[in-house]
Amino acid sequence: MRLIRCLASFTFILAVSGLSHAIDIPFFSDKLKYEVVVEDNEELKSLVEDELDRQRDENLTLKQYTNPVKIARYEKDIIQRLLRSQGYYAGAVEYRLKDDDKGVTYLLTPGPLYKVKKITFDVPEALKLPRASTWPLREERALVASNVLDTQDALKKYIQESACYYEVKLSYVAEVNHADHSSTVVYRMEPSPSVNFGEIAITGLTSVKEEYLRNKLGYEAGQCFNRARVDQARLNLLKTNLIARIETNIAQPDNGRVNTSFTLQERNHRTRKAGIGYSTDEGFGLSLGWEHRNILGAGEKIEVGGRVSQVRRTVEGELTLPNFFRDDQSAVLNGDLTKKELDAYDSLSAQTSLTIKRQFTDILSGSIGTQLKYSEITDEGVTEEFGLVSFPFTLKLDTTDNLLDPRKGFILTAGVQPYIDTLETSRRFVKTTFSASTYLTADSFYWEPTLALRAATGSISGQSTADIPADERFYVGGGGSVRGYPYQSLSRITGDDPFGGSSFNEVSVETRFRFSESWGAVLFVDGGFAFDDANLQPGEELKWGAGVGLRYFTFFAPIRFDVGVPLSPRDDVDDNFQLYISIGQAF
Repeated sequence: MRLIRCLASFTFILAVSGLSHAIDIPFFSDKLKYEVVVEDNEELKSLVEDELDRQRDENLTLKQYTNPVKIARYEKDIIQRLLRSQGYYAGAVEYRLKDDDKGVTYLLTPGPLYKVKKITFDVPEALKLPRASTWPLREERALVASNVLDTQDALKKYIQESACYYEVKLSYVAEVNHADHSSTVVYRMEPSPSVNFGEIAITGLTSVKEEYLRNKLGYEAGQCFNRARVDQARLNLLKTNLIARIETNIAQPDNGRVNTSFTLQERNHRTRKAGIGYSTDEGFGLSLGWEHRNILGAGEKIEVGGRVSQVRRTVEGELTLPNFFRDDQSAVLNGDLTKKELDAYDSLSAQTSLTIKRQFTDILSGSIGTQLKYSEITDEGVTEEFGLVSFPFTLKLDTTDNLLDPRKGFILTAGVQPYIDTLETSRRFVKTTFSASTYLTADSFYWEPTLALRAATGSISGQSTADIPADERFYVGGGGSVRGYPYQSLSRITGDDPFGGSSFNEVSVETRFRFSESWGAVLFVDGGFAFDDANLQPGEELKWGAGVGLRYFTFFAPIRFDVGVPLSPRDDVDDNFQLYISIGQAF
């Protein structure tokens, strides 16, 4: 508990130092303090204060000024522009420096609010525009600059989606009348012919099948022309990960048609991979692999590789078939041969699986499949054979911004996997798991702290723990679980070995700091345990570990160095600390 209190105190000190950087606490800051005074308009006052805070954080020119008079004059112009952007075209701003030149007061006289008297759309008569209430800018409302620009963008998008014009060039003219404090806005579209897509040329290919890429374009000859669809086609080609560079050309209209062409340069489709890691409980680990991302010419990917450590050896292969009956679906055929020599059990297994994966939306994905696994397991001196058939189903909701170093967003994962033992058909059980993690980053704070939270739980129903194959039970502990404890050691101990469980709980809290482009650090507390009872009860006691870590940020992922200590060490089981070295964050 003393270590937890120390970590909490250190985290608080770092957080306070971050706060002092982000907001102008007088004790920590020597910036020119300001006060905004405006009568009966708290909304405008808040807008001005937010804009001044943003400018002081981001405006490099303003940051160079140290003379209070220059700062006040510069910020006066900023406020004046903001007033006009909100519809106060007759507003006035004055500033008064305090006697000690350490503060300034901005006195605002907004004046009358200019409203939109009339909006005119000078566009082709064939266009049937939506009713006026659908646009951001509306008559009898304030002339707000952002609404003027948003309406232009919305109008352009509507025309592009509703018609086939070769070019959609829009401009606007806003005029204000100071006599009655009103304005008129005219949106005008330049004349352009209505055309369809013509021939579509794809050149530069060496090994990728042209038909595969054509199916990715999203448009065909004869369809209504739309420049946005050409841009999307280019993005679709890049998303295949087969193309390194694309030159797009849109020809001039010819007899009502527009030819488009894509000149491509393929990527190198082959990659050799190697990795190394270390943890106190597993020792050094080495992985080697090779992949080909276009083995059959249509984005099919084959991967082969192996991993070796002191406790396991694995050889595996995987074939991924994209666009499996649907553009958003793939089929994955996997196989591996694995030997494990763990404290909990020894095993030799061969496994193969077929999984159908679908990307429902940008953030929601799912999979369903079938898996065959033969294993020979020695547990507590007894060797048994198992022939398991299972049907895994998963759903995943992922809004994070980075796979190996998430700073924002969350991940929710749920999985269900029924099992049948073909060598003993009475052995049937269902494994269910849930996990959630979230990431909150204060970008404006000193050292950009990230609070990372994770929780996971699971249960196996249908069989007692002893009747579940040892390599299918739940185990807790290690670098991706509860740091500070040996790998898979947090369950009931039978003899000198962990037995595993029919259920488990895990929680993690980690605060991450980034000192520079290359270096960072973390403080963490993990808790978890695997229980015999498949029905989890509230308040089940967990084992806790805590520690610190360093992060070295490379161009593709952070390299982590973590040291964890057990807060509830067990005699003759747990060491004083555990060390972990690997690529990517812990979760």
